[in-house]
Amino acid sequence: MIILSLDLGKDCGIAVRTNQGIEFTEEYKFKNFSQLQTYVKHLIMLWKPDLVLCPYPTRFYNTILKHGKMLGVICAVCELRDIPLIEVQDKSCKKLVIGKGNAKKKDIAEYYKEYYQDIDSEHIFDAIMFIDWYLKAVETAAKRLT
Repeated sequence: MIILSLDLGKDCGIAVRTNQGIEFTEEYKFKNFSQLQTYVKHLIMLWKPDLVLCPYPTRFYNTILKHGKMLGVICAVCELRDIPLIEVQDKSCKKLVIGKGNAKKKDIAEYYKEYYQDIDSEHIFDAIMFIDWYLKAVETAAKRLT
């Protein structure tokens, strides 16, 4: 399964996981929503993900508005290509992966630095955390069914 994960914000963290593990990471700055749409289309055409993960905005009003617009752009691209989009909540991801729902970006970076020494972007670590959350959630659900 190929998973594309995006940490939305002024600087977007991007991670792609294939069956071999994390194969692509990048930090991306976009100037407008059209540029974001073009870049997401490019990522989808290049990696052909089975699933896209994005954070669900929950903080301040202006942040929610901006994230909502970014999410709308990404949702439209996914919808046109029949790719499921899962909105993840930061707090749930942090609690399941890191063990603290209120972990700061610095805590997440410290957790992942051991595994990914060549990455220095907190935004990329967030994108990787979303992937780990999804994989752990699926694993936990599978155990409950057996």
